[in-house]
Amino acid sequence: FCDTVSFNLILVAPKITPIPTIIPPGAQNDTLPLSQTPPTSLIPDETLADGEPLSTTTASSPESASQLTSTPVGELEPGTLLPPLEAGDPVRITFVHMVTSEDGWGVGNTTSPIDRILQTNDGGDSWWDVSPPIADPGEGEIKRAEAFFLDGDTAWVTYQPYEKTWFTKDRGITWGVSDTDNAGYIGAKFWFADQDHGWLMIFIDAGMSHVYTILLRTTTGGASWEKIVDPTTNDELQAFDKTGIVFIDGTTGWITRDSGGVQPGALVDVTMDGGITWQSLNLPPPQDYPEKFDQEYCRMHSPTLFSDAHGALIVDCISYQGDEKMVSAYLFTTRDGGLSWERFDYPGGQLYFINQQTGFALGREIYRTRDGGLSWEQVKRVEWDGQFSFVDENLVWAVARDGDAIAFVKTEDGGRTWELLEPEIRSSAD
Repeated sequence: FCDTVSFNLILVAPKITPIPTIIPPGAQNDTLPLSQTPPTSLIPDETLADGEPLSTTTASSPESASQLTSTPVGELEPGTLLPPLEAGDPVRITFVHMVTSEDGWGVGNTTSPIDRILQTNDGGDSWWDVSPPIADPGEGEIKRAEAFFLDGDTAWVTYQPYEKTWFTKDRGITWGVSDTDNAGYIGAKFWFADQDHGWLMIFIDAGMSHVYTILLRTTTGGASWEKIVDPTTNDELQAFDKTGIVFIDGTTGWITRDSGGVQPGALVDVTMDGGITWQSLNLPPPQDYPEKFDQEYCRMHSPTLFSDAHGALIVDCISYQGDEKMVSAYLFTTRDGGLSWERFDYPGGQLYFINQQTGFALGREIYRTRDGGLSWEQVKRVEWDGQFSFVDENLVWAVARDGDAIAFVKTEDGGRTWELLEPEIRSSAD
């Protein structure tokens, strides 16, 4: 089922600029970059490989061990530095970003509630600690990281309350540090278009259907940041939870939001000046039910950009008939920068495209499309929640969660079967 809808579009800018690609310079136009794992999706599974149930990973407390030395470019944080994880200890991987079949990044920890930045060169079996030289927060303190991994060498990290950002261009051997001059306690989201141009949303407070947001921009690879949006000077992005962000070339990007059913309609926020100003584009409802987006609770997520004119996102809607909950989902695509949209039925969950034709719907049932979303085939039903990292359509890693249990898994057949990995810490990349 597909609708094609055209409508008049009024933007602040006098000229419509097509939505640009997130494909890095030199890449083919039909390939989506695999540099950044898509937003966390929830994927349940009954069992893992060989019928093993998902079980909680238990790890020893870190003590001291040799690790790849991190020499900061900027000023070290004061106090005692966080000691490295001990070689041989099992580690919980809580976020994975694989670059090749062997090399990748991770965020993880042992029994200490402090997120470490990790690297692997053996497909995720073992990891070494390349965390920036942060101060040890002390016994029992929680230190959560938000990270963005652009390629095998380049990464950015910030720790709550997000007052500093760390950056590396040599796989974590050395780190630079800069101040954001802002703090938040709800969360943060990064997006980098290339090694120089990036954005950081810091969520500082919430209430009355608002998630108060500061948007920072860097054109120096994270060495310095400028504040371009905050609650006191700009209210365009203050309402609702922000579910996704993508940018390209330092100018044009999309943000999707979840209104929690407070605001009618379905929309995507677009900027054409690097995030300084934003315009909301309304998405057309189904022709046979034009009141759908006004009468149901709908959320937008998984913003994706293929080219200067071709983008996609998901709209999920919930309604009730008596006590029965009804869920419907749509894939929206545009090939003219948002002037017109195609709408397809969607099986649900987070959206991830390998290229313009091949993509995955990552929900309680995993589906794959090979015709750009026109049709979907079921790959597998699972009973765990997952955060996924694709190298190609067959080779995928996932952080699998079921309640308090967590496991690290891998598939080589596009999700049909999953292998349970038992990662551990080692002292270095050698």
